[in-house]
Amino acid sequence: MRITSIPEDSYYVELPNGLTTAAGTHYHTTEAQLRSWAEPVLREVPLDTLLRRADDWLAAPRTATLWTLPALLLALPTVWATAGAVMFFLAWKLLYPAYASGPVIDVFRRAKSGLAQGLVYAGVLSVLAAEGRIGAVIVGLLSFVVLRWGLADLLAALFVHRAQSALYPLPAADQVLRALIVRTALQRRLSLPELDRIERSIFDFSTGNEQSD
Repeated sequence: MRITSIPEDSYYVELPNGLTTAAGTHYHTTEAQLRSWAEPVLREVPLDTLLRRADDWLAAPRTATLWTLPALLLALPTVWATAGAVMFFLAWKLLYPAYASGPVIDVFRRAKSGLAQGLVYAGVLSVLAAEGRIGAVIVGLLSFVVLRWGLADLLAALFVHRAQSALYPLPAADQVLRALIVRTALQRRLSLPELDRIERSIFDFSTGNEQSD
């Protein structure tokens, strides 16, 4: 879902309850809060770029599953392929917030190409149809739609939200942004002396918004 009210020359807009990107992702922080502890990073990497990379990584579970499912459908019976894809997706959703890394994100950004994915699915589903595996074709079509449109994230939240809350101190989007900023600082040998403030500020910010709702 894209946010049409965001100016064309910007990837995000700052709202009273945080930052919202053109991809529809909401971060429980403000630009001022980020600059208060991550200014050394933001001087070298624009916030716009960091948010784009964070959004690319947030889409990684869907992207990885989209590329994995065709191989599973070709190699396994439909039921096993479906179960494997679901488990693969849920595992990614549970673990990915802690592992945001620039080079890996670049790979996933390219892998998000709808055209490339569509061509692969068209080819694989044609093969499956020729083999008479109609069930696999239906699973492939439905999975492509559910994953591309982000519906899988909504369904997965029912299963992994509580586990994520136990594993990470921040909401998934904020955890990814934090990890990306920290890794960028380490790669560029930048000091972030006020790093611990992010968790307190984001936690307080998100808690305050929930109470006001």
